[in-house]
Amino acid sequence: MFDEPVKGFGLDVEFDMSQKAAMLKDAQTYLESINVPETGGPGTDIGQPNSTTFSFETMLTHDVRITNLARNLRIRKSLIQCPLMWEIRKYNLDDPVADQLVKDHYQGTGISTKNDSSTGLGQIFAATAIRARNHCINQGIVSGPIMDPGKESDLWPVWQNLHNDANYNISTIPLVLIEGAHAVGLGRPGLDFSEDDSRKTLARYNGTGDKAEQYGRQLIGLYRVFEKYNAALRRR
Repeated sequence: MFDEPVKGFGLDVEFDMSQKAAMLKDAQTYLESINVPETGGPGTDIGQPNSTTFSFETMLTHDVRITNLARNLRIRKSLIQCPLMWEIRKYNLDDPVADQLVKDHYQGTGISTKNDSSTGLGQIFAATAIRARNHCINQGIVSGPIMDPGKESDLWPVWQNLHNDANYNISTIPLVLIEGAHAVGLGRPGLDFSEDDSRKTLARYNGTGDKAEQYGRQLIGLYRVFEKYNAALRRR
């Protein structure tokens, strides 16, 4: 989905890899300021195996896809990059346990009752992906069949795609953001989306409530780091 580059004024461009070290340093500095060190979790928490450097570099390996998604959907690539890098960095040792319970539910003995989990690079629930795709299909943004997030026969194949296919997972992130903006009463994210609207949209990616609000506040700082570089590149 959205693999072909499109032309247009003010759209984001592919990252200049000569600036990789500088952007990584800025990202590290910001994350450290909110108690996310280079490795591990806050304090002595070692339950997060992915370092900031690994998470950043993994995000950049998908830069062409992210750029094409942003250009086709006419949203800022920083908005896609934020949850992607953050969720890779915040991946913890409970996540593979939850994923295995889902696999056991569909493929195992039937003892597990867990039929969904946040999974893949963007840590997306299958039900969330289905609701986002349904919304975007109804808005004419993407095409495809309408599915039911309450049906396991729909949940399981979508979950497998999210879990096994990095491209599918990353391509779902902006759809979740678009549906999330709608859910909090905003218009569709666009090139002129305000920073505060971006914060609210990023918060909704995590859900609702105080933890989601904190998520939005944390990610908008990362958004500023990415925009420092992305905005300069698209003005070249």
